[in-house]
Amino acid sequence: MFEQEKMFDLEIPSMTKFNASRCYVCNLDNKFAGNFVKKYHYARRKPSVKYAFGLYVDNVLAGVITYSTMFANIASAVCGDKYKNNLLELSRLFVFDWCGKNTESWFLSRTFLMLPKDILILLSYADSGMNHIGYIYQATNWLYTGMSKGSIEFEFNGDLISARNESFREKRNGNVSRLKPISEIQNQYPGIKSVKTNPKHRYVYFLGNKRQRRELLKSLLWDILPYPKN
Repeated sequence: MFEQEKMFDLEIPSMTKFNASRCYVCNLDNKFAGNFVKKYHYARRKPSVKYAFGLYVDNVLAGVITYSTMFANIASAVCGDKYKNNLLELSRLFVFDWCGKNTESWFLSRTFLMLPKDILILLSYADSGMNHIGYIYQATNWLYTGMSKGSIEFEFNGDLISARNESFREKRNGNVSRLKPISEIQNQYPGIKSVKTNPKHRYVYFLGNKRQRRELLKSLLWDILPYPKN
């Protein structure tokens, strides 16, 4: 059992009003974080985790954020090839309901400070199929860039698996990987099925200093649009 998992043996606290003095954020084991969000996040699947962070309230694990690498074509589509290796996807954000209002935004802002300094661009999605429009991103001043196209995921042995899973990817042009041909994946995993997901609301956030953020804004290849509302 991971040391972090033992926190579930403690009594669950209550924080109806956010109190930063009761909270701290730390790195999590990637495998543990993946299993956690698969169990508690509505998507019910494990992302390919590059970095993971846990929110603790009174020493009890109250939430998890994971960041993942992107496919080369998506990474280049945001701000061009120059910045394709400086981008991560915020792939999961989960905080238990017993945490007070503003907990998610505080947690998110703390993880920004803990990412490597060469990470300058964050990309995240809100699932329109679940009637989500991304209020947390709007509340924390992300840029809205419209709707993404539907993407591919895989169903195997009853589990939904992200197409970013390392076993489905091949290295090209450096460290950024691409999805293998579907036929090759099906040969590798007999019985696997590809699943088309819904279009999603797409948000971008720039890190770095003021000069870097100005340059990234000029390099952004997508239009900045008004926030969607229900």
